[in-house]
Amino acid sequence: GSCRNDTTPQPTALSRRVAAGPPSAAALGPRMAARLVQVTSRSGLGLATVAASGAAAALCVGNPWLYQPGRHQQQQCQQARACASQCEEVGRKWRRPAAGTSGTCDHSGVKFYAARSRKADDSAHCFAVAERLHQFAIIDGVAGLGASEEAAACAKFCAGRLTPLIARSFAERVQSSPLRHATRADGSLIEDEEEAAAAAWADSLTMGFRMCDQGAVQEVGSGACGAVVCVVARSGIYVASVGLSRAVIGTEADGEILCDEASSPHRLTSESELERLADAGPTGASPPQLPSKAPTRFFGGAALKQADARLVGLPDVIRHQHGSGRRFVILGTPAIWEHGPRLPLQWAVEAYRAGRSPADELVARSQGADAVALVLVLPAGLGEGSRLPPHHELVAPAM
Repeated sequence: GSCRNDTTPQPTALSRRVAAGPPSAAALGPRMAARLVQVTSRSGLGLATVAASGAAAALCVGNPWLYQPGRHQQQQCQQARACASQCEEVGRKWRRPAAGTSGTCDHSGVKFYAARSRKADDSAHCFAVAERLHQFAIIDGVAGLGASEEAAACAKFCAGRLTPLIARSFAERVQSSPLRHATRADGSLIEDEEEAAAAAWADSLTMGFRMCDQGAVQEVGSGACGAVVCVVARSGIYVASVGLSRAVIGTEADGEILCDEASSPHRLTSESELERLADAGPTGASPPQLPSKAPTRFFGGAALKQADARLVGLPDVIRHQHGSGRRFVILGTPAIWEHGPRLPLQWAVEAYRAGRSPADELVARSQGADAVALVLVLPAGLGEGSRLPPHHELVAPAM
């Protein structure tokens, strides 16, 4: 509508590859395999949104780049704040969510809230909570790439496998190559354990997504689904995604909420995706022939991937370092983001401060669409001390 508050420009591609594995390297192109982005603290941006994928700071194992917003972005921030007063009535609640859950992770104090607008049997989307591992996921069945029943089947298949595969990949990686002995691609030792952990998580998230995609291609058939996963670890907050679901991270600072986009939808309207597709295909090749709102990365979709190898299931991987303020991480299916990334964050924070479930609030404002929301509340100072388990103590769960 006229109050759409998504003023952030499309992110640009990063220039270095963090992690990749067969058979995906050719499909992703030389620059775009998996992306690890370190988002540093921002000051003076108020409630405005800054794109974290590509436009913020890229950390490619020891090579930090810092993005400083210029005058154009600051003007957009002012426009976003002015627009908020016009949009207060846009997302008026109109019904109760159909189902959900909530809880608190032991020791860390991380709270989670999940809600859905439809019962599980009537929805194409799923959520997964692995609280002991501090892993959280939303899996969304993709409409338009097959029958709705097949999309829902793909989502359910991947919801039960994705987080265990990621956890197993990380546990095996750390057991075979302890973080204190981790090396870079050139063979040099990574002396900082956080840096080594960041590289391990980037590889493990990419590997988990790749194995989940391979299973979906083999077992589900033509159905397709997207996914967004958040891992809360000692070394930071990691978000990996494929498809159209999104993640936003809000940080309390000086009475305001700083808002960072932690993912970017993979579709043909994204400049970074068009660049990836151009890199991965023959010179001058046209973009894939897909429905207008279909994603360019997804799990499953065997026939489509057989016809065009540029359609992949490998994620962008984003890392946020822990901060001193309380944080809100919002994962949501496309219906949650109809009014852009900032307003859902504002609604969730207001609901939490008022003693209501922030996930229920977001689903209730989705105006009846098939919507799933998962909200994490990270206590202030989470990265300090030892509230989160050491990396070497993470154990791969049974499948």
